[in-house]
Formats: sequence, structure tokens, C-alpha cells
Amino acid sequence: MKFKKLLSLAVAGAMILAMSVPAFAFGGGDDSSGSSSSSSSSSSSGSSTVETVEGGIAYASEIQVPTVDIDVPTTGAVMLNPYRLAFKIGSDDHDEAFFSAPVVATNKSDCKVDVAVSAKASVEGDVVITESNDVATSEPGAKNVHIDLVVNTVTGTDATTVDAQGGKTIAFNAKDTDYGFGTESDDDATPITLNPGKEDANYLGFQLTGKINNNVSEVWASTDKVSVAIVLTFTPKPAQ
Repeated sequence: MKFKKLLSLAVAGAMILAMSVPAFAFGGGDDSSGSSSSSSSSSSSGSSTVETVEGGIAYASEIQVPTVDIDVPTTGAVMLNPYRLAFKIGSDDHDEAFFSAPVVATNKSDCKVDVAVSAKASVEGDVVITESNDVATSEPGAKNVHIDLVVNTVTGTDATTVDAQGGKTIAFNAKDTDYGFGTESDDDATPITLNPGKEDANYLGFQLTGKINNNVSEVWASTDKVSVAIVLTFTPKPAQ
């Protein structure tokens, strides 16, 4: 089973279990169940009689398929604030030049789940996505923005930050280009594993971080925008 949702959801899982067992031949007493065909032979040695009975057993496998249940918010917000104006997120005051609150996915499944991520950044207006963190000098005077996507396990849905240490960081080096991890086609093919919903470490946080150039030739306008689309693939992980 495989499902995908742009920006938020993708569930992928396939489990195949096959088991075959050879039939057994056995010797024993009378089979009174009537479920086995039998043949008998007898030999007479004095007054004794010897009988043989043949039977068979067939096994049919059953498959325990996990229920993949992931909660993922469908939207996130990014604030570009080159003039360092005051703004609020909920009841909290902010004035950062670049701000994005964490988005948290919750694994409610009854098994471990591997998570692969693919992401793409797009722009509007005169925004330029830069590979360098040095947004002021990478293209002097341009409306440069450097963006990273940090992905890591968090302690709950109320996480205020996503720690890059021990997690994954996707750097957007250009617009309209796919970057990611967790699949064979990625440079980093290792996914992040979430524990089952009944255990800890079943929350996965996403947070955009970045820098914005304040030394621009033309003023920033409301038409200058950045958007990021994220596709997540969740795959049930067999027990080791």
C-alpha cells in the first residue's frame, strides 16, 4: 500500500510473507477422524497383525499487516522580514528577519515507520535562492534568500524548535529543484525511523531556517515570496 500527499503525507508500505511447510508422514494408531486417506497391509505371524497408516498436514500462512496512521499538518508558515518589523506568532512576539515555526508529524501506527523526504523551493517576485549562507555577497544587491529544511525527531507536537544535531538538513541550493533523503535515488539514502505510536520518539519535526539579504538594490515588496513543497513517504519497517 502506498499513498502520497503533496506537502504533507505519503504513506508507503508493502509487506509480503510466504511460508511453506512440507507434508509430514507419520506412523501411528487408527485415525478415527476420517480426514486422512489410508491404506493398510497386514501380515500374519502367528496371531499378530501389523497395520500402517499414512496422512498429511498442509499449512496456510496468515499475514499480520500493520495499520499505518500518520498525522501531518498540511500547511506551514514562513515569514520573510527584511525590515525586522515586530510580529506575533500566537501570543509570542518576534522580529526575526527569517522565521518559520516547526511543523510536527505524529506516528500513530502500531509499528516503526521509515520516513523519506523530498522537498522543493519556489519563488515569486525578484527573490533568488542562494547556495551560500553569505546572502549579502553571493549576488550583491539581489534579494537573496538561503533556506535549509531541518528534519529530526522531537518530543511532542508543541515543539518550539527542531534540532539539526542528530537529524537531517536539506539545503536548497536553487529554486524548482528536488532535494531530499531516504530513497535509493538520494545522495543520503538513509531514512529517519519513527517508533510506534505507543512509544517515545514517534514525533517528527520539520522547520525551515534561513537568511535573507538586507543590503538590496531595490526594496523588498509584498510580491517577493518563497514557498516550499514537501513530500513525505512513510514505509512500515519490519522488526529486526
